[in-house]
Amino acid sequence: MRVEARRRVRRDHVGERTARFGDVGRGRRRSHKREGQPRRPDNPGSTTDFTCDLCTAMPTPTDDGKTYTFKIVDGVKFHDGSPLTAADVAASWNEIIFPPEGVLSPRASFYRMVDKVEAPDPQTVVFRLKFATNAFLPALADAFSLIYPKVKLDQDPHWFEKNIMGSGPFKFVRYEAGQSITGARNPDYFRKGLIANVHTVGGIVFPASPLAATKEELEQLVGYWPDIEKSRAEAKRLLKEAGAEGLTLSSSIATSTSPTNTSAPG
Repeated sequence: MRVEARRRVRRDHVGERTARFGDVGRGRRRSHKREGQPRRPDNPGSTTDFTCDLCTAMPTPTDDGKTYTFKIVDGVKFHDGSPLTAADVAASWNEIIFPPEGVLSPRASFYRMVDKVEAPDPQTVVFRLKFATNAFLPALADAFSLIYPKVKLDQDPHWFEKNIMGSGPFKFVRYEAGQSITGARNPDYFRKGLIANVHTVGGIVFPASPLAATKEELEQLVGYWPDIEKSRAEAKRLLKEAGAEGLTLSSSIATSTSPTNTSAPG
């Protein structure tokens, strides 16, 4: 069964993003998208706590803080089925940090501390810095720095501007200008067991927006059905399909009262 994620968008071009050193698959311009790099986990405000999507673990820097060696997860594939290797990671970062003539990289200034990016073997990426700095990892975790296939960038350094190729949990299916982006579940996603059993996602748009769904459109989406019993039955079916039959949710609301003096002091 194909799983789809669909949302309304304002843009009239698809343009940008893909796999982060960390993750997924859409496509923008190179500042660059998402499957591939280090990211902030549960506490996005932290400047020191990072995890890595495409690498096996966050490395300990060597050479007095000037060398970072990342090991790439084995078996990762791009959405076209081709393997994602260290060569793709290095090529993508080199285009971000050292863009070729004619290619705009708005985030190149984030990486002034980087001297070179190398891929000595298919599973290893090495960042060599000009000087040690705590700003390097936060810059590396930028959500707009994505990983594209080296072969595509070698053929055309502007390839990512009009094409979409990621390695994350959903594949690009189609784009309707000014209407929606549709993605299908990626059965080859390398992080097994972490993909929700998503069928359709409806975007939430302010009612006054010309892109807002009509009542009739919303009622076609699970969760918006006017028949509550039908909705409950479908929710139970989806939970069973996802292997979470019997899942229950509970919440508690703490309340407090304090005496209120409604009389004026006399």
